[in-house]
Amino acid sequence: MKRALLILCLLLLALPSWAAELKITTWNLEWLTDRQAGDHALPRDVRPKTHAEMAVLRGYAERVNADVFGFQEVDGPVVAARIFPADRYVIHMTQDQTVQRVGFAIRRGLTYVANPDLVGLSLPDDGVGGCGAGRILP
Repeated sequence: MKRALLILCLLLLALPSWAAELKITTWNLEWLTDRQAGDHALPRDVRPKTHAEMAVLRGYAERVNADVFGFQEVDGPVVAARIFPADRYVIHMTQDQTVQRVGFAIRRGLTYVANPDLVGLSLPDDGVGGCGAGRILP
């Protein structure tokens, strides 16, 4: 019996491993938008990023080379794709219409399930930047 158990253990150790490393990171992209300065949806002190700054951010994303980026403060999937190119990543973002949204850039080829937004925990839009921004809750 011990011999059979030892052989079974050795066989299991000899099998290839199917587990792989999964690199996940988060990133606050700080008002990543393609709106122009002075847009009514942006605070007066927000200066949208230049094309050169967007290129630098994209370079950071390439160097980090994560499988999944969880990101925040992004104004939609079009502008997110400037940092996370569509040939490498699938972009999933919340469906709200605020300027500062959250989402994920998921490396193409990974298997995942995209669930709908969990709106039951959302704060109401107070007209000051969306989702209760700037409010102090009781």
